[in-house]
Order: sequence, then structure tokens, then C-alpha cells
Amino acid sequence: MRKQFALILILAITSVICEAQVDRRVKINPKFGINFTDLLISGFEDSKTLSTMGWNIGADVRIGSNWQGRTGLHYYRMGSAVEMQRDTVLVEERITAGQLKVPLGVAAKIFSVDYFKLWVVSQATVNFTTKVQEDSGELTKDRNPTTSVGGRLGLGMDIGKVTLEMMYERSFTDVVSRVVDARNQILSVTLGLRF
Repeated sequence: MRKQFALILILAITSVICEAQVDRRVKINPKFGINFTDLLISGFEDSKTLSTMGWNIGADVRIGSNWQGRTGLHYYRMGSAVEMQRDTVLVEERITAGQLKVPLGVAAKIFSVDYFKLWVVSQATVNFTTKVQEDSGELTKDRNPTTSVGGRLGLGMDIGKVTLEMMYERSFTDVVSRVVDARNQILSVTLGLRF
């Protein structure tokens, strides 16, 4: 059922992208960037998380001019490390994950002059986890949820055809559900082009 839902969602976004080639108010924004991920752990007092750097690639679809509807499809490769006290030993586990993200939201233009525009962006995201791996090997899907929901806020700049965005994202549902329950918080910086 989840695979069918993901396929329908990807086909819907692809049809919007194809339609965008006709409508001048619709812009395609392919982009790539880096992200820093940290876990928010609940239910485990003797633990500490360490953020690590990852990368992301994808494309947004922008519809409108001063107010825009924004959706897209992005792949994030991200990771984090968790330090836990087990008996008298401090244990560190590194976790890496791949996620397919589908954001949906709005952007408002807050400043514009000549070729420069400044946007504030607010989106909800549906995340499909494709792979989770820790130091000891790949984790099975029954130990980690395959879908999660989050929200993101950020600022974006258009300088001519070049775009630059800084986004903060936080998951509303657990992305790790094992010994500890954890939610993601992600800071990402992306660079792209508008077509």
C-alpha cells in the first residue's frame, strides 16, 4: 500500500512538472545542497546526539508570483551519531539514512528589487525512508518506521535565475523506534536554478 501511494505521489508530481513547461507562472527549480542532521531523543536520559553532514538533491515546482504554492521531490542522505551510557561504558552508534522527501506548502515574497527576491517558505513534508544503516550494518524495516511526517520553515533568495535556500526541518513522528525514540531535526542549505 505504501509503495502504491509513493508511486501515485511521484506520478502526480511528474504530471505537474510536465504541465509547468506550458504555464509561465510555473517554474522548475532543480537544486542540490548539504544538510546537518541531529536526533531529538526521548525516553533515554543518558544519551547525547552528534550531528553529521549529509547531502541532498531534488527539484521544486513553484506556482504563482508573489504568493507561491511549492511542492517537489528530494532525496536526502543524512546521518547522526548517538552516545549512550551502557553500564560503565560510553557507546557511540553512527546512523545513516536515505529519505525521499515530498514537501508541500507556500512561499511569500517579502522583498524584491531588480533581480533579487527574498522569500519566506513554510512546508509540510512526507518522508519515505529508503535505507537506514548503523555501524553494525543495515537495519531491518521493522526496527525503523518507513514513513514520517515533518514540517519546515526557511528563507530563500532568488538572484536572477540562481536560488539559495536555508531551511530548518523537524519531524513530527519518530524516525527511529528501537531502544530509544527519536525525531529528526535538519538544517539544510541548497543551491539551484530556476527554469
